Amino acid sequence: MPLELAPVSGPDRALAAAARRRSVLRRDVADALARARRYVVVGPLPSSDDGLDGAEQVLIAAVAGILDRLHAEQHGLSGEQLARLADLAVELQRLHGRVREAALDRAVVALGAIGHDVGDREDSVDDRLRRAVRELVEGGGFDRALVLRFRENRMEAVATHFRTEEGWARDCHAHSVQHPAPLGPGLLEWQVAHNRRPALALDPMHDPHAWAPMVHKFAPTSYASTPVLVGGEAVGIMQADMYFRGRDVDALDRDVAAAFVSGLGRDLERGLLLERLHAQRTAVRNLVRETEETVANFRGAELWRARAPETAGVQHEPAATAEPAGSGAPQDAALAKLTRREREVLALMATGATNAGIAARLVVSEHTVKSHVEHILGKLRAANRAEAVARAARLGHRVST
Repeated sequence: MPLELAPVSGPDRALAAAARRRSVLRRDVADALARARRYVVVGPLPSSDDGLDGAEQVLIAAVAGILDRLHAEQHGLSGEQLARLADLAVELQRLHGRVREAALDRAVVALGAIGHDVGDREDSVDDRLRRAVRELVEGGGFDRALVLRFRENRMEAVATHFRTEEGWARDCHAHSVQHPAPLGPGLLEWQVAHNRRPALALDPMHDPHAWAPMVHKFAPTSYASTPVLVGGEAVGIMQADMYFRGRDVDALDRDVAAAFVSGLGRDLERGLLLERLHAQRTAVRNLVRETEETVANFRGAELWRARAPETAGVQHEPAATAEPAGSGAPQDAALAKLTRREREVLALMATGATNAGIAARLVVSEHTVKSHVEHILGKLRAANRAEAVARAARLGHRVST
């Protein structure tokens, strides 16, 4: 009888679909790189079983080469050539983003998180920590619990849960958020994290190594402090006490909390990896946006104004530095250096618009507007926005919209 194969499982279907997407993406990358080689030197796309290994580096080099040529030869290229190069740079950068996302998606699939919206998953690390605090109190027999997460060189409160007096719990948590503890050898929690072992804080109110803003708010007589370990690395601290029962925590309480937190660390390992993947994806998307903004600056700069006619009968725009006919406005070398986009920003500055308002009006980022403002101040030798507007007005430049 014919062999009857079992249906493809969910993860296998996802892997097969990802492989098809990567094949299509490699074809798109190869096509774009072939067009880029008409303008700049681009290395070959590596061949591999994966299909996209090494593609990121080639795409980054191609984008850099095109942007370098735009900067170096902007006045020697025709408007059509400039447009093609700018559009190609954006396309290559977007492909780089797609290649990087494909690598991240592959890792996500391997973790069993099928799909593309890693950042939209409900079970985030902080969500799991919030549930854990409640579980430690309600299931572990403690009266109060607090979880702190290490971020860079500080310790931030993620969640607080009390068996009773919810209003006080919210107040204590808000206070902890407002007073994150700096991590260092002089702090009790640092010692717990450094040693990777649970401990008992037996007199925190009088201990110089305790974080004063926190212990004075919570007023514990003692508490169990347990490091949250993921892959052997401390990523946070769980604290719990018996405040409402009026007794100190003991070694048994410490061990109960440690057993609970040990299982929590294993649960968090996958979530932390997904969180890092999401951060990398965000960085890739920001890089694509920055390249698009760079190209947008080229489009708004003087280089997009026509130079000498290239062919007879072709109409060209007047140079960006020319003043309106009949205006009688005096020429100034500094003012003439302003690009068309910088003149637009200057006009909006004259209305009192903030960087955020200008960014919304011109559909660019605040970072781009800030860069334009800095260039305007430098070119006009102005100390501030008001001085730049005033000087432009004195030179006869129309700065109102």
